[in-house]
Amino acid sequence: MFSNLGLRDPLTQAVYQNKVDEAKESLPDGIDIRQMGDVPKSLWDNASHEQMVETLNSNANSATVAETSEEWVSLGNELTLHQKAVADAINDSLGDWHGEAGDAARRHLAQVAQWLGSTAQGSVLTGRQQQTHSQTLNETQKAMADNPPVPFSASAANARLASISDPGQLAAATMQELANQERSEAAREQAARIMNQFDDTVGSATDMPLFMAPPKLAGAGGASAAAGGVDAGRGDLRSLNESGNRPEMAGAGAGANAVADGIAGATVSARPPAA
Repeated sequence: MFSNLGLRDPLTQAVYQNKVDEAKESLPDGIDIRQMGDVPKSLWDNASHEQMVETLNSNANSATVAETSEEWVSLGNELTLHQKAVADAINDSLGDWHGEAGDAARRHLAQVAQWLGSTAQGSVLTGRQQQTHSQTLNETQKAMADNPPVPFSASAANARLASISDPGQLAAATMQELANQERSEAAREQAARIMNQFDDTVGSATDMPLFMAPPKLAGAGGASAAAGGVDAGRGDLRSLNESGNRPEMAGAGAGANAVADGIAGATVSARPPAA
């Protein structure tokens, strides 16, 4: 049993780590990551087997976290659709809405579309991280169930041995108690390895996006600034109108499509409280 777990755990760890790395590589420029500091870790080698089992299974439901992950990814998908709708609206307005006011409005809408794209990417990243948490928790709980505690009490064993007067029976009973102690310790050490791997995997999937506030519409005080900035972008707007192409916005092209392509099939998990 221990050898099978030993072969399976590194493979599971590698699969999860690859997913984490892929999520990081898909981050577009402009996505800010929330500064989390060092990930806390528990010294599972100093915990009892029973403590580790209780920690892993208390208030930790991988299915619940998976549902949350799917909601985050679904939100990212919806924001991507809204981003496309805004880009279409900008493109449609080029033929009908001219002048400084139209250019200023399109400039603001382009900023909104950029914000929608970055927020969509952040939502998908959050869902992917929680997907890793859910799968890790589920696999760890199964591994721990396959490695239950082996009860052993040194004081109880000594009391049993003290009640035996026959030398032959005492020798046999002593060997049996020692074997029980070794089995108990081996199971506890395996549980500590399982929990340390759990911490390492969850700790590698803690990057969370720093969601930015949506761009503000320029008021009376910003109207002149918006109008003054129209000339800088007017040539681009006119060339887009003449070519008939959709305006280029950060996150509205390949990045948005990458988000949509990577949205299917997300799942997640909650990290159990440290012992």
